[in-house]
Amino acid sequence: MDKDNKKNKDRDKIERKTVAFDTSVPLQAKLYEIAESKGKGKFSEYIRTLMIADMLLNGALADLSIVKDEKKIYDLKDFEIEL
Repeated sequence: MDKDNKKNKDRDKIERKTVAFDTSVPLQAKLYEIAESKGKGKFSEYIRTLMIADMLLNGALADLSIVKDEKKIYDLKDFEIEL
């Protein structure tokens, strides 16, 4: 298999998800600015990093419980993820 065919085959494994921002909503406009500031090709890496952080915190980022007043005591087991 030559180099170009291997590259095309590897691209077939890439899945994409689209993120939409309603810039008429101030918070979403700010999020869009952050997304744009990451530069070309860095936004996906940034999102994957946030997703890994959320996995390590058992969903605390996604449900925003990490910013609530409740203090959670973390155990090392809280930071294990299955790959």
